[in-house]
Amino acid sequence: MCGITGVYGPHLGAEARESAVASMNAAQTHRGPDGSHLASVGPVTLGHNHLKIMDLTEESNQPFCFEHLSMVFNGEVYNYVELRQELQQHGYRFDTTSDTEAILKSYHFWGADAVNHFVGMWALAIWDDRAQRLFCSRDRFGIKPFVFRRDEQGGLWFASEIKALKQSPGFQKTLNVDQANLGLGLGWIGYGTQTYYRGVEALAPAHNLIVDASGTRFQRYWSLDPLAKRSGDPRELQREFAERFNQSLEIHLRSQVEVGACLSGGIDSSAIVSSMCRLRPQQPQKVFHIYYADFVDERPFAQQVLDAYPQAEAHYYSPSGRDLESYFAGASSAADAPVNGSSFLSHYALMDLVKQTGLRVLIDGQGADEYLGGYLHSFYPLFADQLRGGQWSALAQTFAGHSRKQEFGFAERLSVALKTLMVLGGTEQIHQAKGRHELAQVLQHSARALNLDLEPYSTSYLDNFLYHLMGTTSLPTILHYNDRNSMSFGIESRVPYLDHRLVEFGFSVPNSAKISPEGATKSILRESMAGIIPDAIRTRYDKKGFVTPGEIAWLNGPLKDLLHTTFDALDWLDSAKLDRLLAAYHGGDRRHAKLVWKLCALNYWIKTDF
Repeated sequence: MCGITGVYGPHLGAEARESAVASMNAAQTHRGPDGSHLASVGPVTLGHNHLKIMDLTEESNQPFCFEHLSMVFNGEVYNYVELRQELQQHGYRFDTTSDTEAILKSYHFWGADAVNHFVGMWALAIWDDRAQRLFCSRDRFGIKPFVFRRDEQGGLWFASEIKALKQSPGFQKTLNVDQANLGLGLGWIGYGTQTYYRGVEALAPAHNLIVDASGTRFQRYWSLDPLAKRSGDPRELQREFAERFNQSLEIHLRSQVEVGACLSGGIDSSAIVSSMCRLRPQQPQKVFHIYYADFVDERPFAQQVLDAYPQAEAHYYSPSGRDLESYFAGASSAADAPVNGSSFLSHYALMDLVKQTGLRVLIDGQGADEYLGGYLHSFYPLFADQLRGGQWSALAQTFAGHSRKQEFGFAERLSVALKTLMVLGGTEQIHQAKGRHELAQVLQHSARALNLDLEPYSTSYLDNFLYHLMGTTSLPTILHYNDRNSMSFGIESRVPYLDHRLVEFGFSVPNSAKISPEGATKSILRESMAGIIPDAIRTRYDKKGFVTPGEIAWLNGPLKDLLHTTFDALDWLDSAKLDRLLAAYHGGDRRHAKLVWKLCALNYWIKTDF
């Protein structure tokens, strides 16, 4: 786990490139506190900040070279052991125990197709001096970041974080107002390849970027197959899911340093911690938990796992008001973007807790909700599928089960029905309506400010919805903050639910394996964990997410200065509407509390870190 930087600049001399890359490296030393290096080959200079996880020796330092290839790499390719064994059969010899060497020699052998052999998370750049070609790649889900900008002379500058790109010559700080509005309306960190900076792009997940004398081009190397569906005995599908989950977890535990885990008290993290303890029954296991005693306290659920697995050693933390002031500033700077939700601030605080124990690798539970139907709004497209297919009995059964589990009254049931009808017009409609409703509070023409075009993936509304949760609407934002928060403390965050083989399996199973006919979310995960996690957790249906008191308690307490300031940085908004919204909030109207938080976060970030 590291930070990478670099430039393809035929118009620049090596000295100019190296000076710039050194400054870029210095801007993201938090990503790799164990060493900073750079090297120039032909028209390219590559930079690297090293966080030692897999190979602790100096031989695995980067840029890493083999014959005519030079590489910088950020992430982990967990199947490096199997890759090395396969390459040895083809005559390759290895001098290190690192995944770095396995990655570069895989590229030497398979070329661009090498990334299809990788299981893991990565952002990498390889210069081929023989072909005079720069090859860059980002993992299938965008777990690791890769941002870039192009200069007027045809050069390409890239880095793990935008704060490093800011050190590149000619960088211009121009706010991308379209993205700022998207963040206010929906909280997304980006849409497609957009960032908060005009002229700065993010390499799309599952894409390669190739640069040579003929120009720049992009190649998609992986995608989910909407026709890859399977049926069968539900118990057999549950058994296979558990097998694939354990396979993913086992390779995510590969490390030469200690590995810990988050434990929220929900089913995703509880499945990870419980399974880790079963896989390594004799090994003590550090687990980490954030709580707020006066708001939502999940410690009783976390304790259920600790009671079942005594080798789990709990580390609890409840941030104080003074801590939160510091954390807000730190998280804003780390993200290169506004902190669009208070839960991301809690995650940042959690990383501080992990750092204090000296741990460098953390297993986290992101991803399962997105492809297993874990969010409650996944019911709307499921009901739309049932409605369109005339599955009246199934619709009635699932609707009743969902309403019963969530203890819905008439108003909540009516809301679900109306949102189901909205989805019939396209799954993007529900996002667009929500975003425009928010923006109407602060923009004169909100209907023109948010235009989403989510390309259809499948004929199933639910499949479309989950597909875009993975690639557009939810997961990219979660992964952005997860990476920046963890790496700001020099911690590698691993996400075993995002092993692509497990995701492919999850998309292939019937909808009933995701949301049961009785209205249970993530059904296949719940059933596969029977006897492994406590039933009190396995049968929880009160989906909370990472709940925090930020939008109300914090903004009226330790972070009140964010409210009591001028909002002149947001000069494209309707000032009269903005004043009315803030006045209503100050007067006790909390209906738009989340929007007020996002406005405060954006205003603060533009003034301090933009």
